[in-house]
Amino acid sequence: MPLPILALVTAGALLGDLRHPLHTSLTQIRLDATRGIATVTLRVFSQDLPSLVNDDAIRGFLLAGLLVTDPAGRPIPLQFQRRRVESDVTYFELMLDAPRGLTNLRILNRLLWDRFGDQINILQAQYGGRQASLLFLKGDAPKSLP
Repeated sequence: MPLPILALVTAGALLGDLRHPLHTSLTQIRLDATRGIATVTLRVFSQDLPSLVNDDAIRGFLLAGLLVTDPAGRPIPLQFQRRRVESDVTYFELMLDAPRGLTNLRILNRLLWDRFGDQINILQAQYGGRQASLLFLKGDAPKSLP
């Protein structure tokens, strides 16, 4: 068997027993500039989540993991709206007051860092006719939207 194929077969056998080898979340923020409100949607693999039995537990989990501040460092509160589950993915929707837009807001997405050392949190934002992406690895500091 050629070496590259053997490597793929070996890697597949090693990873086959894992539920899913990548621990990731995706957060999307879309600004409605006319209303001065941003919708925040978080996508997380359901099996990665701790038991969240009620809305208070969900709020606590989300607010501890996703931090947003204005350019001066003042916290901007997130309002939990709803949770929905589709197959093996859970979606959380939050709202964020953003009367001045999203430019220069500082964000830290540390969701699930306490559960997985390899957790990767991706954030995509759409605002002011542009798109921006931020990547958060365990231990990162807050990052500014351009």
